[in-house]
Order: sequence, then structure tokens, then C-alpha cells
Amino acid sequence: MINETYVGKAFNTEKCRAKLMEGLDVAHCLVPEQAVFCGYSLSFGYRYFCQHPCRNEFMENTENLQSPTQ
Repeated sequence: MINETYVGKAFNTEKCRAKLMEGLDVAHCLVPEQAVFCGYSLSFGYRYFCQHPCRNEFMENTENLQSPTQ
């Protein structure tokens, strides 16, 4: 478990999930309850964009969870 602290609150980066937005090179955060206090999230309307240095890993983890196991 990897914990990081932002704004005095700790969260587990293993819970982070993100998805690449079609046509853009931007990662959409899929865990808004963590994004509200993440130092790497960017709020835009009702969405959060992930700017975390490990966002590619988060996107890969999300894809692995959505893909059926073979």
C-alpha cells in the first residue's frame, strides 16, 4: 500500500483509477472522493483531471480491472 499526504490528508494511490479521454492526451480521474484532496488533480467543472506522475500506471490498473481475465 502506498500512502501519500496532501493537504493534511492521506490517501492510498492503489485506489486511484484514471482513464485517457478520447482524442485528448488528458487523464480523467475516476475516483472523485480522493481527487478533492489530491495535490495532482485539476478540477474542471464536474470532472477532475489527473496530473499525478504515476497516472499512466493508474490508467493501466483501470484497464486491467475492466478487461476480462484470460
